[in-house]
Order: sequence, then C-alpha cells, then structure tokens
Amino acid sequence: MQDSNSLIMLASLGVMTCALVWLIISIVLTAKGKKKNIIGIIAGAILCVGGLYFFASSLLVKAVDYGAKAVDSMTAKFTVDPESKPISGTLMINDTEIKLPCTVGDLKKNGLAASNAWDGEELYLWPEDNVNGRNGTPCFCAYRQKASEGEESAEVKDSDVIVALYFPADKELEFKYSEIKYYIPLDDFQKKYGKAAYNINDTYRGVRLFYLGDNDLIVEVTFTPSSRVLDGFMIGTSEYMKKDATKIRF
Repeated sequence: MQDSNSLIMLASLGVMTCALVWLIISIVLTAKGKKKNIIGIIAGAILCVGGLYFFASSLLVKAVDYGAKAVDSMTAKFTVDPESKPISGTLMINDTEIKLPCTVGDLKKNGLAASNAWDGEELYLWPEDNVNGRNGTPCFCAYRQKASEGEESAEVKDSDVIVALYFPADKELEFKYSEIKYYIPLDDFQKKYGKAAYNINDTYRGVRLFYLGDNDLIVEVTFTPSSRVLDGFMIGTSEYMKKDATKIRF
C-alpha cells in the first residue's frame, strides 16, 4: 500500500514537471508569435492540474497514515513476547561497574564529567580527564528522572537520579555488556541473543529491539534502517524504557 502510494507520488511529480515545462514552452512560443499553440497550453495546464491533484492526494494519504501511526504509538503498550529471551550482564564503563538507577554524583565518582540537560532530561557524560572537555571526545547520553512533568531545568545536580544510559556508535565511547558490540549485523545479533521482548521497526530510526535485563532493567539495541547493523545501545529502568518505547516521536 505504502510502496504503491510512493510510486503514484513520484509518477505524479514527473508528469507535473513535464507538463509544466511543456506549458511554459507553449506560452513562450505563443507570446512570441512564432507558433500558436493554444491546444498545447490547454493540455499542459490540464496535465499540471491533474498531476498536482494526484500528488496532493498521495501526500494526504501519507499524512493520514503517519497520523494514524502516531495515534497508535500514543496508545501502544509494552507487551513482552512470551518467547523472548533476557540478556543478562553487568554494564561496565572504563572497567567500572555502573548500576542503574544511580545519581549524577555516582557517575562523577567514576571519572565522568556531565553537561547541562536538554529538555530537562537528556545530558552528555564523558571522561573527566580529557583536556578538551566533551568536544571531539568519546561520550554517551544519560537520562535523568524528572522531579515533575514539565520540568525543563538545564542545571544538573549531583543528586539528580539517572534512569537510563544511551551509547551511540558515532560517539565511540566503549562499554561492556554481555559481549554486545557496535556494528554487529541484525541477523547475527538475533541468532546469538534470541527473540526480543518487544520490537519497533521505525522507518527513520531503524529496527529497535528491547530485551529484559537483570534487576528490572531493559536493554534496547538499535540497528540502522539500511544496512541493519547495530549503531546504538541503551539500558535503563523498566519504567523509563517502557515509556520511551511507546511514546510518540516526530
């Protein structure tokens, strides 16, 4: 359905473009008196309008479909697949065990520095001993627990509670958890770790697999949309990860 709709959009755009060129040429030739091409002008105008109609209709179908998916995501529930297998492990950063939830202060004690927060929730962490700070430095993202909905303070305190950590492949900060590695192909990962508890196939973000972990934690691994290799690892409390998995994204 969506593939055919995309083809209609492309075909309509092609027809509309050709018709517009034809229309412009016909008008120019007629205006210069070189050739009266009233039929060409009328035909070009009709094709332009027709192409625009089908293009707009296809675009509307896509918008409605996207809106429907957005509504579904708002009401989606994190339902664990009974055939899924958990992934047990201990999260290690710089050979130091990290337990969640923890505080920003706990992470700083392990040699990490923290940035201010975006949207009141997300912040960056990186090795404190790097002289250049975060710029050009291997780093990862942390998500703090909001004291209340709508809180958007950028200030980060040592007492702030961290409920999830995200390691994107392009930030190059090494971590250890159950032998999970960046850039492993999706098929190889599933052969090794089995079926996920929950999964999302996102057109823009790629394949997102969620596995149950130890101590009421949930692990998420993300694979690129095209090459399907692992480019992100996230781990967090069950409450936060379920909410993150089912919330609407634009």
